[in-house]
Amino acid sequence: RRELLGQRCATRLEHLSDALLVDQLQIDSRRRCHVDPFDFDPVRTQALLDTLHGKPAGNPELELVRMSLGLRCAATLCQPARSRAPYRAAAQPGATELGLLGGAMMAMMAWQEGNAYEALRLGRQVLALAQQAYGRRSIAASVCAVPVAAALYEQDRIDMASEVLAGRLHTLRTGTPDVLIEAGLCHARLQWLAGARQEALAELAEAEAMFHRRGLPRGVARMVAERQRMVLAGKDLRHAQRLQGALD
Repeated sequence: RRELLGQRCATRLEHLSDALLVDQLQIDSRRRCHVDPFDFDPVRTQALLDTLHGKPAGNPELELVRMSLGLRCAATLCQPARSRAPYRAAAQPGATELGLLGGAMMAMMAWQEGNAYEALRLGRQVLALAQQAYGRRSIAASVCAVPVAAALYEQDRIDMASEVLAGRLHTLRTGTPDVLIEAGLCHARLQWLAGARQEALAELAEAEAMFHRRGLPRGVARMVAERQRMVLAGKDLRHAQRLQGALD
């Protein structure tokens, strides 16, 4: 059931993205713009968003999608300040599930920019709201949990990070690449610290294969690099050398 809800949520976001970029940009229907979360082109997407000249989408949910795309583009292109302020004004966590997901993206971008304290501050707020409104294993709560767990791990609060992420990976299978990458890395690192080293390496290899099937080289590289870090920690130099060949 959760997987079906996840598919519905992803489809809804896809349709909202399509509606925004089609209706607002008045693109010919035969050249309908589609924002594929697994084939995200930040330069092209930002160019399309720029043609809106900052005009509101005219619909709260579409405005959140527009701001979400802008925030993701800015972070990917190393321009985090470009869309942070207007997005913070547009995202009102607690109003809708989409609003909570928008708040989770704010926390995720803070994490990816290297600000674990800000990621934890933002993430905890929306995580509590999502769990209260939709339940612990809802799509919204599971996505909100990822930057929180990652930030807790970074702060060496391992038990708390494990508790936050526990039981959520299945729900997150329908998430965006950024969510899947960070969730996979965090969970594997927690397994490694718990002594389940082979399980951690196997999980990373499985995630690597999944990203390869979906055509996301960034995800593949992140998983391989993490496997190499772990085998180096275990002093398996031959294995690490083979993984370096894969990275090269």
